[in-house]
Amino acid sequence: MRIKISLLTFLILIFFTSTVPGKTNVQGSFKDKKSIDKGNTTFVNVQISFLGGTMEVSGGSKKLMNAKFDYSETKWKPEVSYQIKNKIGNLKVWMPDAGDDIEIDDDDINEWDVKLNDEVPMDLSIKLGGGVGNYDLSKLTMNSLEIRLIGGELEINLRNSSLPRLDFKAIAGEATIDLSGIWENDLDADFVGGVGELNLMLPEKVGVRVNATGILGNIDAPEFTKEKSIYTNDAFRETDVTLYIDIFGGIGNVNLELVE
Repeated sequence: MRIKISLLTFLILIFFTSTVPGKTNVQGSFKDKKSIDKGNTTFVNVQISFLGGTMEVSGGSKKLMNAKFDYSETKWKPEVSYQIKNKIGNLKVWMPDAGDDIEIDDDDINEWDVKLNDEVPMDLSIKLGGGVGNYDLSKLTMNSLEIRLIGGELEINLRNSSLPRLDFKAIAGEATIDLSGIWENDLDADFVGGVGELNLMLPEKVGVRVNATGILGNIDAPEFTKEKSIYTNDAFRETDVTLYIDIFGGIGNVNLELVE
């Protein structure tokens, strides 16, 4: 009798485990990998759209892209396309329902790890719809970087990157961006929109000029000289290279920190 009860219990357990609503993989998550060769391209436009979870973007790939995806819902399966025309590559990585809102519970998994090639020149555009983004882009060869923050927490490392153009637009969330280090050219950066907190780490030995206007909360810039809406460091007009930063919109707190 004891053996029969155990067998019945086992069968019931299997039935209920296999029919849990809303889950497509009861044993854990789906794991995918994707590699893209650059082909004969001399320049690439890269667009990445991520709605929620945890996303890491960095360099270090020998191919144009090596990516790992880990997700617990089949509808979150990422899609990747790559086309080359006139030696210009167009790489897109996105969630199939990128236009819709998604809800990710504590038990859900949605993690991307995207590695790009350091040497191929590119325009990079990344949209973070929510969750956590950690982007180490310091070694990429970028002509421009476009960031769209819909919500969540975002950290971007651009130290020593000598990025010439940065376009940052936000609706909500918190962003920390490291622009410190040595720069070989000017930076033209625009920060527009609403964000709870914007933390900028800026180079101490490179000229920095920040123009902050709009409906802003507290601006913490203890090491900067302020004149009306303009904040400058001691190296401003003393170096051949300058970081020109415009901040406009409804931002709760702006923290400007000088780093060696």
